[in-house]
Amino acid sequence: MLWQQQVRVDASELLRFLTEQEINRLFLPSKDIHRMPSRNSLTQQQIYWEQQINSALPILEIPSDYPRSPVQSFIRAKESVESNEDFCLKFDKFCQDENFTIFTTLLAAFKVLLLRYTGQKDIIVGSLSADSLRSKEGANPERFINPVVLRTNLTEELTARELCQEIGNKVEEAAQNRDYPFEKLVVANGQNLTRAPIFQVMLVLCDVPFCLSQTPICEENLAQQEHSALCDLVVLVSKKEEKLIISCEYNAKLFESASIRRILGHLQTLLENFTINPDQCISTLPLLTEPERHQLLVEWNNTTKEYPIDKCIHQLFEEQVERSPNAIAVVFEDKQLTYREL
Repeated sequence: MLWQQQVRVDASELLRFLTEQEINRLFLPSKDIHRMPSRNSLTQQQIYWEQQINSALPILEIPSDYPRSPVQSFIRAKESVESNEDFCLKFDKFCQDENFTIFTTLLAAFKVLLLRYTGQKDIIVGSLSADSLRSKEGANPERFINPVVLRTNLTEELTARELCQEIGNKVEEAAQNRDYPFEKLVVANGQNLTRAPIFQVMLVLCDVPFCLSQTPICEENLAQQEHSALCDLVVLVSKKEEKLIISCEYNAKLFESASIRRILGHLQTLLENFTINPDQCISTLPLLTEPERHQLLVEWNNTTKEYPIDKCIHQLFEEQVERSPNAIAVVFEDKQLTYREL
């Protein structure tokens, strides 16, 4: 017992002298270590981002409930959904078996959702890094929270697995270049009075280290970011008690809460189908939730009607003529006939 206690004390003392990277190597699964890429030089990072945004930037046209104001205006609101433990286990297993990070799979499904909602293939989603570094005169580099641009061109023929592989490569590239200040990209591309510059939606994995940020990001970090407050949608994902919590902060001047809940439901459906059918094309992956499918296929198709079984169709027609002789019975192009005329 005395020896065990001494070992614990020595270990706690040792942690004081370890760097953050060394601690990560101790406590993060080995498969995730290669997902923490080294950084390029600042010059290389500038060249990378200039190449990423050198063409016309797409503006994401998500269908909204209310028209967009000519000048940006916001009322922030939030909706959340919770995935059950069974799905969470399947989702974790899928990521482990396929060697995808959780963030990569979330981002792939989110981009498919945006593709299906907008029909746009060139899609930019923003995220955050809480351990970007910048030089400070006369001192060691300091960490700062930096928005990160994740731009991909989606091909509808891709399978879910192929898309995750493509997205994973893109995320790793972005992580290698996460120190270049986002503000410089905004200045280089100009401002937009009606929309957030460069990207209008974000996806952030909260409370755990991930491939863009070894330092965990909390919702308070997000509140400090001016750009996130300008976005139409900000999707936050966290894991609590073996359940996946997916939240969406949104502009209530554009969207109703019911629309956001529907978006989150569709994202859940896509994530479930990524794990079940990873070799299915992203253009055909099911999007509707089970209640929506029932409404579409059953409720809205419930057109049965009781008719008298002791009468022929011409007798029923004659009765209708007597009840409403002047009602419109037939329409063809610009012509119409009443029951009496027919």
